[in-house]
Amino acid sequence: MSHDPYGFESATPPAAPPASAGSGMVAGVNVAIWGGIGLVYCLGCTGIFVPTYEPDAGDGLTDMLGVWTILMVPAYPMFGVAFATLALHAVTRRWWSSAGPNIIIGGCAGLAVWVAVLFAVVCAGLDTRPD
Repeated sequence: MSHDPYGFESATPPAAPPASAGSGMVAGVNVAIWGGIGLVYCLGCTGIFVPTYEPDAGDGLTDMLGVWTILMVPAYPMFGVAFATLALHAVTRRWWSSAGPNIIIGGCAGLAVWVAVLFAVVCAGLDTRPD
C-alpha cells in the first residue's frame, strides 16, 4: 500500500512526478534526426543504386534485393534508434531515455532486424539459382 502525504495508507498507487516539457522536445528532436538521416540514406542509396545496377545474365530479383539489403546496413540501426526513442519515451517520459539507452537498444535491435531480413533474402534466393 502507498502512503499519502499525510501518512495514511491508500489503495491507489502514488502519482508519478510530472515530466518536464523539455523531455518531449528532446525525444522529438532525437526521432527527427535519427529517422531523417536514415530516410535520407535510404533514398540516396536507392536513387544511386537502382539506376546504376546492371545485373548479370544469371542474376534474378533476389540478387538485386540482396545487394540492396547489404547497402542498407546503416539505415536499419538509424530507424531502430528512432523507434526505440519513441517507445522508451512513451514508457518513461524522461529526457535520459532519449540520450543513451535508445541508441544502444535501437542500434542492436536494428542490426538484429537487418540480419533477419538478410537471412530471409538469402533463403528466398536459394531456390531460384540455376543448376
